[in-house]
Amino acid sequence: MEEIHREMIIVVGWMNRDVPGWLQLVDRFDTVCTNIRKKHGMVIGGLTYITFIGGY
Repeated sequence: MEEIHREMIIVVGWMNRDVPGWLQLVDRFDTVCTNIRKKHGMVIGGLTYITFIGGY
């Protein structure tokens, strides 16, 4: 998911070079991902990631 987000910013930047700079001011993606990992017991930067798919 994080890779897709980074790639989308790059692609949008090709269309308008100003957009990536604007996104840095308001983009909460990394914070939201971190909060989801913490809430669902996923290890950040560790060896194991617990996959959370569709509530299972």
